Amino acid sequence: MPAHPRSSTSVLSLALIAVSLSLCSAPARAAASGCDRITDQAAKIAACTGIIDAAGENGEVRAAALNSRAQAYLAKGNNDRAIADLDQAIELDPSNAKAFIARGNAYKSKAESDRAIADYSEAIRLAPAGTVAFVNRGNAYQDKKDYDSAIADYNEALRIDPKYTIAFNNRGNAYHAKGDSEHALDDYNEAIRISPNFALAYNGRGVVYATLKDFDRAVAEYNEAIRLAPRYTLALTNRGYAQFARKSFDAAIADYTEVLRIDPKYVLALSNRASAYRAKGDTEPAIADYDEAIKLSPKNANLYNSRGEVRLARQEFDLAIADFTEAIRLEPKLDRAQFNRGQAHQRKGENFSALADYFQVIYRAMRR
Repeated sequence: MPAHPRSSTSVLSLALIAVSLSLCSAPARAAASGCDRITDQAAKIAACTGIIDAAGENGEVRAAALNSRAQAYLAKGNNDRAIADLDQAIELDPSNAKAFIARGNAYKSKAESDRAIADYSEAIRLAPAGTVAFVNRGNAYQDKKDYDSAIADYNEALRIDPKYTIAFNNRGNAYHAKGDSEHALDDYNEAIRISPNFALAYNGRGVVYATLKDFDRAVAEYNEAIRLAPRYTLALTNRGYAQFARKSFDAAIADYTEVLRIDPKYVLALSNRASAYRAKGDTEPAIADYDEAIKLSPKNANLYNSRGEVRLARQEFDLAIADFTEAIRLEPKLDRAQFNRGQAHQRKGENFSALADYFQVIYRAMRR
């Protein structure tokens, strides 16, 4: 079975980085406009570096240029360099709430949720009427699975701005994660009412319907999300999942293939497409997809287990055992891989080895 569909809080968090980083005080931005307006990130870094070096003791200009250079580093995925620049910018101007938001975004991208939350909290202390810090802190709380705190932050953002589409969407994500489908749908509906072309809310609504096993409605929602944003790989992946659940395997394969055309290194799409090929009985392309997925994610135990299952079905017992063994090495308590290896040993006639694997599964189950 492919991996379950997902909503887009993390996508929104990344999108907000550009918004919150680019906002610095008007005088400082004007002073550093020589690099702030450059769209090529490498050129922006070079230009901002020149301004920083030439600024001398002018802290306002240095801070603005450091913020702009941090924006470029974030766009290039260099979070550590962005944080280093923002550290200096904050030291020069500790009252700049947006610099704290920007650094929080960088920490969030590094999966350092507690440090991100600390920066967003400081931004809120400095500028309590701002909405971005509340939404971003809510996103960080979602990363920690603290959904009640996330919802409280989205509530505050919506108290300040009752038409804040992203806050409705992300609160819907938090409600869905809590298992509250009714409130999740209410929030996605409101996001769509305010912004009818907001693709992420259609994807979120589709995820709720898929969770409720209403796959026809889920596909309809994903269709609309993809119509609005044809390169929206998350919606394409989720539609593939729903198509798989409807046993429309060719349609699922088509969706995953489109995802991989857009992003050839999308491991989830490779794994899910392999599952669809398996469901059709097409083992060769399934193994090819698992091979590529493992090449991209060599420490993913589930990929080895899944490839082993295909090889077991093909009666390639030694290859299957090798895959299950690697899965167990990577994740020693992966019961499914242990059981599968027992199956492979049993079918080879290696009954003592099979019993040893079965015993490990039973022993762990009894100790839980």
